[in-house]
Amino acid sequence: MCSLEYLRASTIASNIIYLDSLAGVGFSYSKNESDYYTGDAQTAKDTHVFLLKWFKLYPEFLQNPLFLSGESFAGVYVPTLAHEIVKGLDAGTKPKLNFKGYMIGNPVTDEEFDGNAMVPFAHGMGLISDQIFEETRKKCQGHYYGVTDKICFNMLAKVEKAVASLNIYDILEPCYHDPETKGNATSDNNLPLSFRKLGETEKPLPVRKRMFGRAWPLGAPVKPGIVPTWPELSVSSNVPCINDEVATEWLNNEAVRKAIHTVEVSFVFC
Repeated sequence: MCSLEYLRASTIASNIIYLDSLAGVGFSYSKNESDYYTGDAQTAKDTHVFLLKWFKLYPEFLQNPLFLSGESFAGVYVPTLAHEIVKGLDAGTKPKLNFKGYMIGNPVTDEEFDGNAMVPFAHGMGLISDQIFEETRKKCQGHYYGVTDKICFNMLAKVEKAVASLNIYDILEPCYHDPETKGNATSDNNLPLSFRKLGETEKPLPVRKRMFGRAWPLGAPVKPGIVPTWPELSVSSNVPCINDEVATEWLNNEAVRKAIHTVEVSFVFC
């Protein structure tokens, strides 16, 4: 007898490919070091090639509807990949992918659009009061990015202070911190005490000293040019609120790596 939970499992309805992209991220690698110097357009082309080769190896999946999905910087790399797939379909590239669409969560979009989104987002999530929001909206005339007006700038500083202790990558998750970074979660602000205590443990968890990749934190709009790494986005050498010790150790475990058929490269979270 099958349990109801099993019948509802995602594997019954779909098959999912998890891809570490671009080369050098997670377990993805290249024997050609030049492949590690890339950009969004090349990443889309490389991923398209990967999909074509994957479906050549497993043609039994070709008839399945293909959807792309991602979050954060996927606001850039999912649409660019979709564009490459559509170009391939128009050109008659084989195998023919049964591409149906894409979905993105919390996507990076545009420098100005993202930059103007933080204040209404913070208000909509109840992170700042109606009074602060209305005063900020009035003083800044609804524009919060690229501000030069001093009065508006000071109001934005109030907003920043109100959300300073949150996990900037996921505001609903605890902010893990060790003694060196404890101030990150206990600074004096308007957040409820329960929020400021999130992540505290009797045995504090160390915070990552490095984070390479394209995960986009709250309040950091995308800009043209080279995509910055976490250390470049962070004001300190630590990445706030992040702890991945257990996951990193598990993914680098020899038995796990053998089970998922990875090459002999160390896994580093991105």
